[in-house]
Amino acid sequence: MDELEISQTSNKLGCSEMDLLFNQINRCGNCEADIRGVPVLVPPVNLSVEDSLKTCALCLGLNNDEFIREIGLEVSNKLTTNHYEPSFFYISATLPLNLTIRCQMLKYYFHKSNLNLKEQLGLNEFRIHQIFKDKLSTSVKEFTGLNSGASQSEGSLEVSVEVLHGLSEREAINLCFGDTKNREGKGKTRHVHRGSKRHRGVAGSLGAGGITHKLLRDKLAAFSYEDYTSRNPGFVDIGCENQIDSVSYSVRLKRNSLFIAGRYNKYSRTLPQTPWVTEGVRRGRTSVEELIGSPILRLLGAERYTFMSSGREDVDVRMLGTGRPFCLEVHDAKIVNVTDGILSEMERLIGKSVMEDLVDEDVKDVVAVKETTNEEDLDAGNVEEFHFHSKRNKLTCSFCANFYKKEENFSADGRLVEVNSLVRVGRDQVGVLNDQDGNDAKTKTYRALVYCSSLPGPDTILKVNSLEGVVISQLTPIRVLHRRSLTARPRTIHSIVLEPLDANHLEVVMETQSGTYVKEFVHSDFGRTTPSLGNLLGVECDLLELDVTDVNVTWPIPMPVSQ
Repeated sequence: MDELEISQTSNKLGCSEMDLLFNQINRCGNCEADIRGVPVLVPPVNLSVEDSLKTCALCLGLNNDEFIREIGLEVSNKLTTNHYEPSFFYISATLPLNLTIRCQMLKYYFHKSNLNLKEQLGLNEFRIHQIFKDKLSTSVKEFTGLNSGASQSEGSLEVSVEVLHGLSEREAINLCFGDTKNREGKGKTRHVHRGSKRHRGVAGSLGAGGITHKLLRDKLAAFSYEDYTSRNPGFVDIGCENQIDSVSYSVRLKRNSLFIAGRYNKYSRTLPQTPWVTEGVRRGRTSVEELIGSPILRLLGAERYTFMSSGREDVDVRMLGTGRPFCLEVHDAKIVNVTDGILSEMERLIGKSVMEDLVDEDVKDVVAVKETTNEEDLDAGNVEEFHFHSKRNKLTCSFCANFYKKEENFSADGRLVEVNSLVRVGRDQVGVLNDQDGNDAKTKTYRALVYCSSLPGPDTILKVNSLEGVVISQLTPIRVLHRRSLTARPRTIHSIVLEPLDANHLEVVMETQSGTYVKEFVHSDFGRTTPSLGNLLGVECDLLELDVTDVNVTWPIPMPVSQ
């Protein structure tokens, strides 16, 4: 039907060109209302019985009320089956690729009939995707009683719906690459992965992600209506095939991450902060991360967690005082209302971490008594102590068996780890914890037991005690050189307080810039740290014990109650 025939028929029937064109395509009330620019959820369009039984050529029946209610009921069932605690929800939807194609073709179809959608209807894009999400959101609220919220909110429930259509793949591939069925030597078909599903594509053409809505929009921008119909000859105009039976869907629920923060104390000198694996072999039975994360995971019914902290201490260093700030990102938790009672129970369960036989067996398994100057072996300094073998600068690694058997390796009642100040925080607080620039401005306080070749004189001790803001230069320590780049790092020692214990031992309390290698500051790491404590005292020094007594930062900050 050419333009003159459309105009004449329109005048005879007493209807507009728009009405006449609408009568030539299958459409649902929602899509027609969207095209006309009127409210979608209450469309003023009265379709005939015959039209209402056909599948919409635009949304392919996705916005059909019965179809939407079916998905809403499925969401409600999954919510009950998976025992998710009620919370705000939001919809994320992946719709068939051919929706993008059909929407663009309808624009061409109207443009061919001299109906400019942008000028006459005031619309730039069809809103099928948004209509689907809005209607589904209403349906989910009806079946579950939950309210919709922002997708960025911590703890919100994501209702993820993927809708597939039988013709989507064929239409998309034909549009982008031509008819792949009857071509010879045009490339083999292969499966490409998108998410957890497999989709067929043209080898060498789709890339790792397959065909996307963006790729289709880019292709369509250079296509005419005739280009489209030539590649999809089975479709007349916008297509009037009834394809509702070709639509399938899947529903997945997932909770946005929750963030539980606090501070931890570590009392053992054989307990690593995170699982300790070297050359594929697990060393030690557990870690601070696991002792904290496992109880929280169980209490919240979560899938997994991610542990973050403000720095880390070596395995043989205790974390005392108010503790080290940490945050646990809890993924897909069933419980979202983290009450004070739940937080208290978390602290109680984590504090039960007692392992009386950790010392003997773990140390026996991971440390051997040996003497060496090999750089690779020096990295084992995490669980071995350096001491002077002679007055020359020859170092030897030697395990001090009695050192690990001291009662002070544990808290007074034998606990390995304790946490305090547990709160739920927002994602913005996690950024503060991991801010590298901010970390450089933080300070930490240490207490060290230091061996000296001879006790410095009173004047020297007084002089060192009065020093403030000593800037040192530290080359990457030998013990971490295999995993860190070789560079010189300036660090500041803000204060030093020395207290003689006997003729060869000092207790040293120092406040340093975050990121300072304190062990190397004491023993100089073969002169790679300058000046070292030994340089300042004029004697040879080595570290015997080290504790972190404070991480000087105000953290965590609780999330506002309204969130």
